[in-house]
Amino acid sequence: MTGNVMILGGGPAGLGLALQLLRRKELHISVTIIERENYVGGLTAGCEYDGIHFDFGSHRLHPNTNQRIMHDIAELLGENLLARQRNGRIKLLGRFVRFPLNPFDLFLHLPFTFPMKFAWDMFKGFIETKKTHLDTFESVLLEGLGETLCKTFYFPYAQKIWGLPANQIDAEQAYKRVRAKNFRKIISKIFLTSGKSKKSSGNIFYYPAKGYHQIANALAEEVRKIGGKIFLSSEVRQLRFDSDGTASIMFDRYHRNTQNASYKKESMEMHADLVFSTIPVTELCVLMHPVIPDHIQKNCNTIAYRNMVLCFFVLDIDQFTPYDAHYFPEKEYIFSRVSEPKNYSGAPEPHDLTGLCVEIPCSDSDSIWNASDDELCRSVLRDLEKARLPVRMPIKRFFTKRLRNAYPVYTVGFQIALQEVLHFLDTYPRLVTLGRQGLFAHDNTHHTMDVAYCASECVLPEGVFDWLKWKEFRKQFQTHIVED
Repeated sequence: MTGNVMILGGGPAGLGLALQLLRRKELHISVTIIERENYVGGLTAGCEYDGIHFDFGSHRLHPNTNQRIMHDIAELLGENLLARQRNGRIKLLGRFVRFPLNPFDLFLHLPFTFPMKFAWDMFKGFIETKKTHLDTFESVLLEGLGETLCKTFYFPYAQKIWGLPANQIDAEQAYKRVRAKNFRKIISKIFLTSGKSKKSSGNIFYYPAKGYHQIANALAEEVRKIGGKIFLSSEVRQLRFDSDGTASIMFDRYHRNTQNASYKKESMEMHADLVFSTIPVTELCVLMHPVIPDHIQKNCNTIAYRNMVLCFFVLDIDQFTPYDAHYFPEKEYIFSRVSEPKNYSGAPEPHDLTGLCVEIPCSDSDSIWNASDDELCRSVLRDLEKARLPVRMPIKRFFTKRLRNAYPVYTVGFQIALQEVLHFLDTYPRLVTLGRQGLFAHDNTHHTMDVAYCASECVLPEGVFDWLKWKEFRKQFQTHIVED
């Protein structure tokens, strides 16, 4: 194959795809990534302030990462890829317990009524007849885990993350997000956990020394090194397909004037023989020309994402707590998770400073999304105090980051609308949508990179995309289960 390949979006999927395509010398192609932000990484990006590497959220590389992806990341990062032991907590019923959830820990540290009620749920679960039609997050987990665990943890956390009560969330979310979905799996987990040491794979994660965003930065550096182009601060305005099937991409590049911090806009058009889109599928549909049919647009309008506001603190103390992350499912706290970056990497520096990343899921219409930084800071500090994690030390710096489309929201029956949209996009032989945003898939970094690597294998030397092979890959992607 010879020609131009354009990739929309510079997150892990776009970067991983570009890297794999450029490594295939038999293709003889040029590869260009168009990224709207002035940085790469998408949801896995980050920043540095006062010597602290902040991630845009809480991210880990899990031990079950596909070996070829782990190998590539390890090759790129070298000694900067660290093996770390998990040390998280979750607030339940007014008490902190270990996270990820450990059944023994729940029984030992929560009020006595909790294990009694849970045991009763388990007894009923083994003797009652199972229902055959389960179509909601609520019904799947109630059937498998009973009321006690669901109403204490899963349901309030689900409403906080996705903004919907459990009976309005599709069953698919339970299958994608909850590994131990029934009592038999919980019992199996108890015995497996009891036989593992603290250094077992279930308690280990991998993390870059300079923050999780070091992965995306290393991928981008390698893409550039082997001939790929990455256009940052570039916003696509239109994606047009010509009669011969080739695509034209119209976009604006913004160049920053370092002297006065102003921006100069440069309008560009590039032609492509293949276009890969990793941007939200809803945004892709808006860019299409000719305009997509009304019935496809109607389906597209029902596909919803959840936003995230990130609040960052630089604190005048060496360590805030010894824990890497705290989880807060209960509605009395506005945040869902609070992480401490230095505890992820174990970095000793900077001395006498640490950082916090506070995650607040929300929607465009929420007061949180539109709140000022001062309002957000006051709300977070109030709830940290309420959670018995008070900030008593001086705050050196506070800043925020707003992320759109952080979580796909699986409303009941969402697959019907999504499949209609994806089937329509599949009618364009030179357009492929992929990744977390492009396939509306709630997954981890290693999952979305695996999708990208598979997409690269579907590009045939003669210049066409192998849609049958891609269809089989997409079936595999549906089996991905999110790791916390």
